[in-house]
Amino acid sequence: LPETKDPGQRQACRCAPSRDVGMYDSCPAGCVYCYAVRDFNQARLNRRRHDPLATTMLPLD
Repeated sequence: LPETKDPGQRQACRCAPSRDVGMYDSCPAGCVYCYAVRDFNQARLNRRRHDPLATTMLPLD
């Protein structure tokens, strides 16, 4: 990760620059204040189901 701070965040925030991936529950990192993850168990499941070579983030079952 870059050592730079995201200029669009609060002054005291140390968040790194990021891009919206357009999907909730897609990061299994477990950050306490993450607004993009409502259910960390679902995020871990989604991570296991993700195929980096696919054209979608998750399989279209």
